[in-house]
Amino acid sequence: MKKLLAIVKAFIKRKIIDFLRKVSGLKTSMDIVVLTLQVCKLLPKPLIALEVFGKHGLGVTRDYAHLCDYLELWEIDTIYAKFARKFLPEAVVKIGDSIDAVKTGKLLRNDYNFIVIDNPIVSFFGSGNYCEHFDLFPALLKRIADKSILIMNVVVDMKAIVNNFPYISLKNWTIRRKEFYQKNEDKEVIEPNVETMINLYKKIVSEEDFTITNAFLVPRDTCMVVLVIVLKRNSKEHPV
Repeated sequence: MKKLLAIVKAFIKRKIIDFLRKVSGLKTSMDIVVLTLQVCKLLPKPLIALEVFGKHGLGVTRDYAHLCDYLELWEIDTIYAKFARKFLPEAVVKIGDSIDAVKTGKLLRNDYNFIVIDNPIVSFFGSGNYCEHFDLFPALLKRIADKSILIMNVVVDMKAIVNNFPYISLKNWTIRRKEFYQKNEDKEVIEPNVETMINLYKKIVSEEDFTITNAFLVPRDTCMVVLVIVLKRNSKEHPV
């Protein structure tokens, strides 16, 4: 019942958002991401999209689905996935653990060029005790096209989120962030410097033979931003 109620609320919210987009020019964070990519002539064609945490498809996916030549959406919950198929009939909806699918090669393609990682704000989640988008790397970089765009949530104020979700262990979350961002001090990951974080992603992708050619962020709120990274593979040979 809770899930159905959540879907109803999301459906009503989406109807309101879509109406305001038409009559008032409202722009969602994903709208701004797409517009920025279009203005900079960076939006891929054809657009082969992978939505890693698709849920019911009424979130950010609806903001860009109409641009896709191919859209693959993963959702671990069968109820949400059922409604994602209803709300996004053009999408290929897969039920399963998307992080495990990335790691084990269960994705349907390896040429995605528009990868959206709308990961949960709170940590930790999933049977694998996952944290943010950390567990997707570096395996995800083996599943994408030579020129690709990564769009992912990045938390920039952990304390504010923990204040809203007091059951989250700030200590354990900080440990995971320090491991991923390769930092020694708690303060460096609790309220991280965005430029420092981008430099770390440069290091992560370089180890998989990619270069970041462009990067920008779009705020979702004061706690989290959408980080957009444009990648280019250095070698010509695409891994199998």
